[in-house]
Amino acid sequence: MKTHALDLLTLVESLDQHSALLNTPILDTLPGFVGPCRGWVQVQDGMVATCVLEGVNGDRMEGEPALSLLCAVQEWQVTLEQDAPHPLSIPSTSQEEPRLPTTPLPDLIPRRRVAALSPALLAPLSSKERMLLGMVFTMVNGRRSTQQIKAELHVSAHRIDHAFHRLWTLQMIDYSNSSS
Repeated sequence: MKTHALDLLTLVESLDQHSALLNTPILDTLPGFVGPCRGWVQVQDGMVATCVLEGVNGDRMEGEPALSLLCAVQEWQVTLEQDAPHPLSIPSTSQEEPRLPTTPLPDLIPRRRVAALSPALLAPLSSKERMLLGMVFTMVNGRRSTQQIKAELHVSAHRIDHAFHRLWTLQMIDYSNSSS
């Protein structure tokens, strides 16, 4: 993941024909939102495919209204499709039943990008999901692989893959290849 200091339209143009997931935190309150939110733009083959603004409380705006608010943003975090450990998709912090990844996570070494989980990002989640994310995040130390963490936790591998995916999309962890 790289950070680019460009407006949205210039950034999408610079991606040429690549697919990527762009996101940006927005700390200022936007119309229709209470508190901070995050903007997500999915780019497929060099074109904006999906655009979403989502608040920490689960408020959501999609499509053209979200795109018009995000066009003014000048800093984006970019994950190119070929660099992503999971298929690229816009995550949801809403309380709907989560869609779990359908393919198992390869054996990677997750590393923390932040020292602690953000209560504001976790607040909209169910208590079960917060507990699972907390357990998985606690196990991430930069030395244990995803497979080792799955073996140590008494939770289905499928749910742990979902927790890794959620932590990665919330930018709490990133990955390096397994050294084993």
